[in-house]
Amino acid sequence: MGNKLQRFLKNEIITGVVAYLKKQTQFTETSMTNVSGKKFTHTITGQAIGSTINYAVKFAYAGGLSVTNYFSYVVGDSCGILGVEEFSKTKEALYPNPVEAVLSLKLSEEKHTITLYDFSGKKLVEKSVGKISELEMSNYPSGNYMIKIENAKGTRSHKIIKN
Repeated sequence: MGNKLQRFLKNEIITGVVAYLKKQTQFTETSMTNVSGKKFTHTITGQAIGSTINYAVKFAYAGGLSVTNYFSYVVGDSCGILGVEEFSKTKEALYPNPVEAVLSLKLSEEKHTITLYDFSGKKLVEKSVGKISELEMSNYPSGNYMIKIENAKGTRSHKIIKN
């Protein structure tokens, strides 16, 4: 696989994933190194023992982004590994894609906020939904859309094609 991360999402293989470590205070993003498969690494240096650091991980791939919530660690308290396994196991199904009229959503958590954007970045819909929901798309013109799904575990974005 080399520098490619492969995982299944909506029955499609997503390849070419890159990861960034996002620092919360004095916001910065640092490219992470792909170790193998789904494992990325980055060493944070110059931290004082006892200080608290806050980081998230952003995954970018063709057709979307996924971002974890920020994780807080006290330097020196076994903070060497930023575990995002639970987030990466989140199961979501958005179908059919391409969609004609109604996009069905089967999500992992009871509480989500979904936001639909056209590809110019204009927000079209923002609403709270549960595990199973539908999004009416029949009034939108054919084209590409982006849906952002937020829950307690983080944020994921998916490309939606409207026929």
